[in-house]
Amino acid sequence: AGVSKEPRWASRVLSSGGDKEIFEGEMGNTPVAVCISKGGSCSSRRIQNEIEVYKKLQQHPHIIRMYHHGMTQEGFPYLAIEIVQPVGYDLDRLKNQYQF
Repeated sequence: AGVSKEPRWASRVLSSGGDKEIFEGEMGNTPVAVCISKGGSCSSRRIQNEIEVYKKLQQHPHIIRMYHHGMTQEGFPYLAIEIVQPVGYDLDRLKNQYQF
């Protein structure tokens, strides 16, 4: 079977920020986070910059792996990255302690 060449993503949003939304997705059987630009030149430029950084640092052992990048049918840049579970942090406690 192998890994799909392009990610598929569901409508479940993992996170949403000012310039992108992050969806739960998969490439083959590998779970990924798919970061999609919300549109606009500034947002698209930020995603493109992230893609360039991931390309340069992809072999670093402490950097999340980028599996794929491309453009949506609507013309928005996206990237599919590794999903990692935080180690050593109690996120629920931090969310209650600090306002994000």
